[in-house]
Amino acid sequence: METLRVILVSDWFLPRKGGVETAIYNLAKSLLEKGHDPIVLTHQTRLQPNPPIIDETPGFPVVRLRVPLNGDDYTTSYKAALLLFDFIKHNAPDVIHGHSLLSPFALLAIHGGKGILGVPTVLTHHSLVYEELRYRQLKMARYALSRVDVPTAVSSIVREDLQKIMGGKREVMVTPNCIRLKEWTRLERSYDGDPVVSFVSRLTERKNPLLALKAFEEILREHPGAKLYIAGWGPLRDRLLSEISRRGLDKHVVYLGPLDREKVRPLLSSTDLFLMPGKKEAFSIATLEALALGVPVVGFKGTGLEDMVKHGYNGFLARSDDEFIELSLRLAGDEGLRRAMSARAVETSKKFDCNVVVDSYIDAYKKALESCANERRLLIYRLYRVLRRDPVKPGEWCDGRKTVYHEVPPKRSGVPHIRR
Repeated sequence: METLRVILVSDWFLPRKGGVETAIYNLAKSLLEKGHDPIVLTHQTRLQPNPPIIDETPGFPVVRLRVPLNGDDYTTSYKAALLLFDFIKHNAPDVIHGHSLLSPFALLAIHGGKGILGVPTVLTHHSLVYEELRYRQLKMARYALSRVDVPTAVSSIVREDLQKIMGGKREVMVTPNCIRLKEWTRLERSYDGDPVVSFVSRLTERKNPLLALKAFEEILREHPGAKLYIAGWGPLRDRLLSEISRRGLDKHVVYLGPLDREKVRPLLSSTDLFLMPGKKEAFSIATLEALALGVPVVGFKGTGLEDMVKHGYNGFLARSDDEFIELSLRLAGDEGLRRAMSARAVETSKKFDCNVVVDSYIDAYKKALESCANERRLLIYRLYRVLRRDPVKPGEWCDGRKTVYHEVPPKRSGVPHIRR
């Protein structure tokens, strides 16, 4: 297959810590190793207001446009739309791959790229949001998806979520998140505890960290040498630390703060039991990392963990809070069961190695390219082209118009021109 230039677009990317950010990095690295040409397109953050516009450090270009920001490091600005369009038009992507239906930056790129230029588009859904959408929000989400050639989801449960959002009218591919297994070999044990329990996640209501604390409290009653290590950051941090003190767990619970991925590996290498108590978990890369290091997991049914964790095989999946605590206690007290599950966990993780999973994304790109002639241009743009006596021709972007535009540098300052 020819080399594909894929622009991976999202409001969120490293050094921010989260599942979307890690997923984009792993995918870009894997595409590069497969001989393709990935470019990550994002913007600055509040913590890093003036980063380099182009960063080649990861081995592939990371472009950070300077745009006005809203809320949690996202943008809906007119300036962002203009800069995005200018970048896409003159950098000749074969495919635009937006990450997260919740990312306005990704949706701006898809609508500008498809609606004006005719670039093939893929969108990967990373969340469970259907039940939270009001009528108007649902209509807006369906419109946002109207110019996506190939919708994909990171897990089976997220695929169901996306199909509901779209009204069940379109096929959704499952393109799971992945980890680079060669980077997740087990290290020597460096954290103490008998057993060592860990929870690695953002500290939000959705991730349910207080249930992890409650489960550990029950484990501690039967295993006085147990320790819980918590890694993460978020709005529940202060409440969680307060609960640790209130329950007298300061000597048994260690809060590590947010950890870079290379610092997560030593923790998980020492872990006997990994807790993932979120009931709206779309996938959980941290769970996959734990499995890769042979750590059995306790999570919930009806989440993205069902694609990775088989109940009773490499971990447990609960139906209620009480069952989550009960299963955590059972696994903490049965070293033989943990050892059996550990080997199975490592075997399961091999299906999610990036070298394997990247092929599903490449299949999505191929499918998007088959839609080159499926024009979904904005009506006002079609009329504009007619007035210029240059009517839109089906598939013109793929047929060579991108090469013509690529010969001309972007008009706006701060928009880089990355030659193919």
